[in-house]
Amino acid sequence: MFDVSVEEVFEAYKGRREGLLDALTCDIDELIRQLKSRSNEDLYLIGFPDGGWALRRPAYELPVLRPEPTIGINRVMIRSSNSSSCKSSKRVKKGEHHDAEPVDESFWLQLMAVHSDAWLVSSAFYDGSNLSKLERSRLFDLINELEPLQVLVSRRRSRRKNKGKTTKFNS
Repeated sequence: MFDVSVEEVFEAYKGRREGLLDALTCDIDELIRQLKSRSNEDLYLIGFPDGGWALRRPAYELPVLRPEPTIGINRVMIRSSNSSSCKSSKRVKKGEHHDAEPVDESFWLQLMAVHSDAWLVSSAFYDGSNLSKLERSRLFDLINELEPLQVLVSRRRSRRKNKGKTTKFNS
């Protein structure tokens, strides 16, 4: 597919990672604002190699050109409050508004960070699909030298919480 080096794939990985980290920490108020303003759409959060981020609607063409992040992150925000009990869990149909109890922001951010970590690794190895076995191993080692987004988001959330700023999502 592509003739790329380990360094090029890793630089794109770091840029995407930085964009997602910004979205889930520094730009969280903007992310939440955008999610709420587009609550009737299925969305995913994507990071770009240049360090930017955006909310996107999924491409419904098959096959997709590259791995897609978790779709429906705004729906997860709404449904998560019912996840502890199967009896109370209700499905939200596409385009339907649901008044769920607020979901703890920290829980939602941790979930988004874990899914973002998985997407980042998937994208990196997709981009490096033509790398040799040794090059893929080197890419894996470079990626593993960086802390996962989940750890970084958790650490930054703890600092923010200690400063007295905790919030709940409302639909």
